[in-house]
Parts: sequence; C-alpha cells; structure tokens
Amino acid sequence: YMGASALPPPSVFLRLDLHRNDLGPGGSRPLALLKGAPALTTLELDLMNNELAIGDAEALATLGFSHSLTSLTLALSYNEFELQGVWALCNLRESTTLRSLTLYLVGNELGEEGAKALATLRATPALRTLALGLSFNELGDEGAEALAGLQSAPSLVELALDLSYNEIGTRGAQALAGLQNARSLHSLTLDLSNNAFGAEGVSALAALPSMATLRNLVLNLAYNDLEEGVQGLAALQYAQTLEFLNLYLTKNKLHAGDAQVLATALRHAPALRKLTLDLGYNGLGSGGVQALAALKDAARLQSLSLDLSYNSVGPAGIQALVALRESTSLQILFLDLSHNDVGLGGAQTLLQLQEHSARLTVTCLT
Repeated sequence: YMGASALPPPSVFLRLDLHRNDLGPGGSRPLALLKGAPALTTLELDLMNNELAIGDAEALATLGFSHSLTSLTLALSYNEFELQGVWALCNLRESTTLRSLTLYLVGNELGEEGAKALATLRATPALRTLALGLSFNELGDEGAEALAGLQSAPSLVELALDLSYNEIGTRGAQALAGLQNARSLHSLTLDLSNNAFGAEGVSALAALPSMATLRNLVLNLAYNDLEEGVQGLAALQYAQTLEFLNLYLTKNKLHAGDAQVLATALRHAPALRKLTLDLGYNGLGSGGVQALAALKDAARLQSLSLDLSYNSVGPAGIQALVALRESTSLQILFLDLSHNDVGLGGAQTLLQLQEHSARLTVTCLT
C-alpha cells in the first residue's frame, strides 16, 4: 500500500511499478489523487496481479479529469474488475487532454461485452495513440467485431491491439480488416497470433495496407495453421504508402510456394523501406529460401530481417541468400538461420554476403 503522502512531488513524468504487491480491493484508490498534480503530463502505473476490484477501476478512471495529463499507461492485467469495472475504466474517454492511452488488461475475462466497452474509447476527443493489451480474454469473433469500431475514432494516428489467444475466427479477422477505413491511421499493430482464422481471414487482413494513410504495419499471424492462407497476402504488393512492415508467420505450415507468394508481393511493394519477416518453424526448404532471395530486387528496401530458423534451408538455400548482396538499396541485413544445419561450409558461404560490399552491414545467426 502506498498512501498519498508517500508519493513524490508532481513531475512531468512519473512511473510507479507496484505489480504483485497485494494491494487488494481499494488499494489503488489513493493513486487517483495524482489527477491533481499540476505539472504531470505522463503517467505509467503497473498494477498487475493485485486483486484490484470495481472500485479501483472507478478511481483510476478519474485520472482522466487531470488538466495536464496527456499520456497515460495503466497495466492492469490479472485483476478482478469484472465487466462493471471495465465499463468504469472506459470513462477515461471523457478526458479532454489525453492524447496517448495504453491499457494492459491481459487475462481479465473481458469477453465480448468487455470488448464493446473498450470500443467506446474511440470517443476520446484528443486521442491520437491507443494501445490495448487484451490477450487471454475469450473475446471471440464478437469481441473482434466490437473492437473494429475503433476505426471511427476521429483523430487516431497510432493503434496497437494485442488480441492473441482469443479464439478469433474468420469472421473476427474479416471485421478487423475494417480498420482499413480509419481516416487517419499512420501506424497499426495487430497481434492475432494463436487464434483460429483461415485463408479467408488472412485475405481480408491483407487489405489493411491499402489504407491511404498507413506508413507502418506490424501484423502477427503466428501459430494460426494458415497453410494455403498466405496466398491472400499477395495483395501486399498494392500497398502504395507502406514503408515499414513487420510480418510474423511463425509455425504456420508454410512451404516453398508460400515463400514465392510473399517474395513476389513484397519486392513489388513500391514504398517499402524496412521489412521484418518471421518465417521460423515452417517447411520452406531450399526452394522457399531461393524464392525469398528475390527481395534483392525490392527497389527501395534498405533494411531486411529474415527469420528462417527451423526451415531445412540446406546448402542450396544458403547459396541463394548470397544474391541479396546484389541489392542496390539494401544497407542492413539480419538473417536468423539457426537450427538449419548450416555447418562450417554454409557459414563460409554466408561470409560472401559481406565481400565486396562496404555499404551492406550483415548479421547472421547460425
């Protein structure tokens, strides 16, 4: 328990780590007094695993009445707010000063109704950055559909949604693809790992980069048993404004043909400058890696990170990667080839990547 008298004097930035402190119901209420700190603009509170209850959510929501607070982070995972508490917390939407809001609510059994409550945060008038950590909450398709309503937030520029482990299927993925209609998003992070949508869901999500304002996309589709679903990602080649892409496809039963689809789409993406592509724990083989070497022809690509671990790359695949040094734009290259039996011969082959290229910086994990 930390009483108000023990708090430091008001400051521009304040971070308090109080996770696992047995605060219990009502234990966080004194922290609501921080709303009166006249110079406080940025506040981060870690209150995870404290058995907080509805009253705590109501008290913390009053931080929105601060006249100076522009950035608020509340880590509230694994507490006992219940649905009423989540609705209370969403009264933060009444704040007229908040420009950045981050809420971690992992493992709080929010369900569909909790997602509907959080979707009302779109009404926060000055909000430009919103991040919601919602994994392990049994949101399902209905919860995903509710959160897709964030597309109507009037001034949102950055949105991050962690929806991993939430039993989201094709319908939910299709609903989230509606975020492409957001009027001003420049950056979107969408973690949908460990869910259950198929090829139709992936095809729908592939339309996200088509939004006219999007510059940065982080899309985590790992552990979804996509198999043939990657075909839908061919639409990435039409992303006219996308400059930064992090695409995670770990353990999705992908093969050489999928790598071909990805390589073709990504090397034709006209604005792409930085690419992180995680293809670990698949079955690409040497043929898949040979296809990916075509990324050397991506006209504007300056930074490339490829995770090819556990893919049976083989000597032919290693040799194919050497072609990446032929890129006329690439400056930074990171390769994870761990657990591919690269051996001494493969390592010596990879050294050729750095030869005759003072411009290219190469890092390899073997």
